[in-house]
Amino acid sequence: MYTELGVGSLALAWVAALYVVAMSGWHCFRNEEPAHRSSSRILFVVHLNFFFLFSSVLVLWLALISEQYQLSFVWETTNPATPTHLRVSALWGGQRGSLLFWSTLMSGFSAIAALAHGKNRRRLLIPALMVAQAVVAFFVGLVLFLENPYAQFWLTEDYYSTGILQDYILRPNAVVNQNEGLRELLAVSARGGSSLLRHPAMLIHPPMLYLGFVGMVMPFAFAMAALLRNELDASWIQMTRRWLLLAWICLSAGLLLGGRWAYDVLGWGGYWGWDPVENAALLPWLAGTALFHSLLIQEKRGIFKTWNLILVLLAFSSVLFATFATRSGLVESVHSFARSEIGWPLFIFWAGLTLLAVLLIAYRHHNGDLQANWRVLHWSSREFLFSINNLLFTVLIFAIFWGSFGAPIFSELLLRQTRIMRVQYFEQISVPLFVALFFLMGVTPLAAWGASSIRRIWPQGRYPILLSTAFAFLLVALGMRHSAMVLGLSGLAFAGMVSLQEIGRPFRIHRQQRKAMVSALWRRWRRNQRRLGGYFVHLGIVVIGIGIAASSLFQRETQQTLQLGGDTLPFAEYELGYSHYQPAIATDGRQLDIAHVTVYRDGQPVTTLQPRLDYFPDLTMTVAGVHRPFAHDLYVLLVPWQTVEAARAELYEKATFKIYWNPLVSLVWWGGIILVFGVILCGWGDPLRSNGQKKPADESLD
Repeated sequence: MYTELGVGSLALAWVAALYVVAMSGWHCFRNEEPAHRSSSRILFVVHLNFFFLFSSVLVLWLALISEQYQLSFVWETTNPATPTHLRVSALWGGQRGSLLFWSTLMSGFSAIAALAHGKNRRRLLIPALMVAQAVVAFFVGLVLFLENPYAQFWLTEDYYSTGILQDYILRPNAVVNQNEGLRELLAVSARGGSSLLRHPAMLIHPPMLYLGFVGMVMPFAFAMAALLRNELDASWIQMTRRWLLLAWICLSAGLLLGGRWAYDVLGWGGYWGWDPVENAALLPWLAGTALFHSLLIQEKRGIFKTWNLILVLLAFSSVLFATFATRSGLVESVHSFARSEIGWPLFIFWAGLTLLAVLLIAYRHHNGDLQANWRVLHWSSREFLFSINNLLFTVLIFAIFWGSFGAPIFSELLLRQTRIMRVQYFEQISVPLFVALFFLMGVTPLAAWGASSIRRIWPQGRYPILLSTAFAFLLVALGMRHSAMVLGLSGLAFAGMVSLQEIGRPFRIHRQQRKAMVSALWRRWRRNQRRLGGYFVHLGIVVIGIGIAASSLFQRETQQTLQLGGDTLPFAEYELGYSHYQPAIATDGRQLDIAHVTVYRDGQPVTTLQPRLDYFPDLTMTVAGVHRPFAHDLYVLLVPWQTVEAARAELYEKATFKIYWNPLVSLVWWGGIILVFGVILCGWGDPLRSNGQKKPADESLD
């Protein structure tokens, strides 16, 4: 029943997506706006497509929760010991289920777009839905024909000779019996999901990334619609902004949650290792960040039209490439899925759609359809600084892409050598570019539109400039001699001070005008909430940057074997002693080795940490014990032995610990909260009035 319902819903969703692509494409080919009846039919089928895909997801969730192990996907991702919340998250824990989830989210976004813009913006909406549903049709086709999660095991004649069960979508001819008792047989051997995915962050991290990835498709769809219709004014930007904002905040949350998962689970004292799959998720975030700023400039000044289309394409193309990289076996990573048959279809789809978009942008640019309405007047103008911002982001994207995928692929194809770029490459490339971006983050709000000068910038930014300069001298006085570190930290300080200054401007204006009324201040904030929200986002990124810089530059580590009840180990401002060993059995049956480490400060016990080893069938997981005062993390790992038997023999007497002191690492997570608040502030409230006019901005804050 589960296979029939799931596959039937998938097939109907695929047909519905193809119908939308065909009908919308026909109207675009004829360069006409479809009649109201025809377009209404297209919008209805878009909603029908989402209904069928969501029904398919519900069927798979029901199969996971009810332990239908005859379905090979359920057998691969769960077992009888899997708790309910992990059964729910198993949907995106495997290759086939995650592709179905990806497709459903994309279809849902298309349905929301049809609802939001279906009344009065159908001329751009219909071709945008054509592009979005083409992506849906492709991914549903992958699920339906290559990675179907509804394939089920059957007892065939081959099983009795080989002992291997095969899964099929349709019932094979050589079935021996009606699979009586097969479900119970499979429950005993069910694999269960990866043990690394049991962390709470992994319940949210993949859906957040998928929402971000899918959200980046919508700006691309509206941009392609604008190119096809040759309507390249600000209308497509107004339809795109909310989608971009949603995609960006989801990607931001997904990256932060992934970093927290790595910090808590992978047991190496860090949260970002420049892994190729991590970088694949970072690329669309970088492109989206540049695009968000650049779209605001086009909307305000009528420039950067070609830039914005290129950035939209970069964001979308990096999303498809990230999906290809994690699912094709192109890279080996703890974050990637297994090698599968979808690699080449994904690559061809990514390359073909990217090439078509490039040709379309080049065609419009050649015809003069992308001419700017405004000219950049001066090198110190805000427009010019934003163009430098776009350039730096683009260089950063291509540098990370080259180090993660370009160099390894070309080395493998041309030199027949395996070449993996080390962490040092990414640090040498990214740190100077990020430092420059932080300085731009501080300078750009101080510059004027059209033309600017030091006389304009100095009165606005004298306090941030003076304070960040004093901070740089303080760093040198404290012994920091590395110029890049001094520049980077002072750049962070400068950008943060400018953001705080701009956030506090309404308070200062009211104080100067002696208007202390809360309601007046609130109205000023509401009129400028998008701009002020942007400064909160900047502040959040600065706080994250400070946390990354401090925990990377000033991290300390040591490794030492301690005797049970013996002498303490001095480390940082603490002393650590191995006080107790506790073996345990978890509720799911796995064995635990727990070491109790007492932490002392000034001779007084502060806390007791419990680093442990979790023995899963597929791996041994090292779980850190962490003491988390605000200023730093004391991060203690129990180092695994060569064999479990050696562990049992030695744990009663001595154990080896790896200890990290990570200063200000909590700012990475607190900065993420500030960032999310800023994005909510940017998107809260309708930025357009009902009559289509913009809300008036307070020019005193411009």
